[in-house]
Amino acid sequence: MSSIIPVVLYLLLSLVISRFIGNRISGGMHEDKAKRFFIGGRFLNGPLLALTLVATYTSASSFIGGPGAAYHIGLGWVWLAVIQVPVAMLTLGLLGPKFLALKEQHATLIEWLDHRFNHQGLSMLAIVCLVCGFIA
Repeated sequence: MSSIIPVVLYLLLSLVISRFIGNRISGGMHEDKAKRFFIGGRFLNGPLLALTLVATYTSASSFIGGPGAAYHIGLGWVWLAVIQVPVAMLTLGLLGPKFLALKEQHATLIEWLDHRFNHQGLSMLAIVCLVCGFIA
C-alpha cells in the first residue's frame, strides 16, 4: 500500500503542473475545448497531420488490432488494413482542404452534416454509423 503513495503524488503533481502550464499558454481562455481537441487548434499543416495519422494508425493497428487479427484469420487481415490508405488520402487530400476553406469552422464531420443539410435524422444516422463502425 505504501508503494502506491509516490505514484499518486507524482500523478497529482503532474496534473497540477500541466494545468498551470495549460492555463499560461491559453491565457486563461477556455473557448471550446472540444473543438480544439478535434481539430488540433487549427495549426496542423498537411505533413504534420499526415505524421499524426501515421502515428495513430501505427499504434492502434500494429500493436492492438493487427496481431490479434493476424492470429485469428491469418494474413487475410491485410485486406482489412488496405482500406486505411485510401481513407487517409480521401480525408487529407480531398475533404481536408474543403473543410478548412469553409467560413464556418466545424470540428467534426457530424457538425458539418448538421450544418449543411439541417436534418436531425441524417445526423443521427451518421452518428449511429460511426458508432457501429468503431465497434466493428
